[in-house]
Amino acid sequence: LRELFLVDSSAIIRIPINSCTVEQLAYHPYVDWKLAKALIAYRTQHGPFGDVAGIRGCVLIDDALFRKLAPYFSTE
Repeated sequence: LRELFLVDSSAIIRIPINSCTVEQLAYHPYVDWKLAKALIAYRTQHGPFGDVAGIRGCVLIDDALFRKLAPYFSTE
């Protein structure tokens, strides 16, 4: 089946982490309400994220969760 399965990564809709709302973040299946509020609070406290790796500063983001979320976020 692997030969038949194709994922088009350009079709991924990225969430602009520096301008999104808590509701927009919480809509993502990997982000619950608690994490969405924590990320927005972190952004409010520390300023806009310079890059997606900046979300690692939030205490609720571990390495495994970062690897899952990083492709879905942008810093536009």
